[in-house]
Parts: sequence; C-alpha cells; structure tokens
Amino acid sequence: VRVLCDLLRHWQLLHLTIRSTDFCLDEEWRDTAPAEAISPTGHPSKSITPPRRELNPRSRRLQCILQAIQPSHKLEHLVLSSLGIDDELVDDIASVIARNTGLRRLYLSGNELTAQGLTTLATQMKEDNVTLEYIDISRNPGGSDEAVVKHLRYTCNVVSHD
Repeated sequence: VRVLCDLLRHWQLLHLTIRSTDFCLDEEWRDTAPAEAISPTGHPSKSITPPRRELNPRSRRLQCILQAIQPSHKLEHLVLSSLGIDDELVDDIASVIARNTGLRRLYLSGNELTAQGLTTLATQMKEDNVTLEYIDISRNPGGSDEAVVKHLRYTCNVVSHD
C-alpha cells in the first residue's frame, strides 16, 4: 500500500481502478513503525505519512491511497467499488473529486456508505461546484435512499442506485 501511495503521487492517470485483490487492505499496519516505504529501486522513502485520524486499519490504508491520488485534469474514471469504504472516508473521496477537475465517472458500488455519508458527499460535491456525468452508488446501505439519489442528481447527470 505504501509503495502504491508513493507511486500515485507521481502518476498522471486517465483511469484508476483500485481493487482489494491488488494489495492487502486487511494486513496489519504497524503504527509504531516509522512512516517509510521502499521505493521500486529498493531505497527507503520517507514521503508517506500514515493518516492522523483514528480509523480502522483498512480505512487507514484506503485513506492513504485516496490522499496520494494527484490533482489532475486528466483523470476521467475512478473505480472504488467493493473496497469496504464507509462514511469515515467521505471527506477523502470528496477531496479526490474536487482535486481532479476532469473526473467524469465515479464508481462507489458495493461499499458500506450510508445515506448520511452519501448525502455528505453530495453536499461537498455541490459546495466544490463538481459535476460528474455518472456516479454508481448501488449496493451501498444508503444507495436505495431516494432523498440521497435526489441530492446527488444536483451534481451528477446519471445516478446508478439500488
């Protein structure tokens, strides 16, 4: 995860899909260890700092990844489906959306986002004047809430939901 975060800081991406099978989101993160990663050349890198919020280990790793996605007008599709994302990470998702002005499609299906979290996300997107062409919130606990879907339609042309 730390190497991925380090690499994301340097890449300009058009499409980004993060799958839990690509790396161990559930493996233990030793908070007592120094914040360092091993670069592809094998040298330690001090550029990654573990998140400061008190989150569960899985959420901390996802937060690190979200924070590492560089601002870009090129990133068009972001797939964050079935990663166990919950309401704790809504601020981080909203930040990625606001930083990436070219983002048109966001896939959040199969996560743990509640109606409250999705409403907060929609509100932050509206405040940041973000417009997406498509957002997928299906298979989330709050994905079938009609008030949430209505709120998201102010910032998104098409909302896929339960």
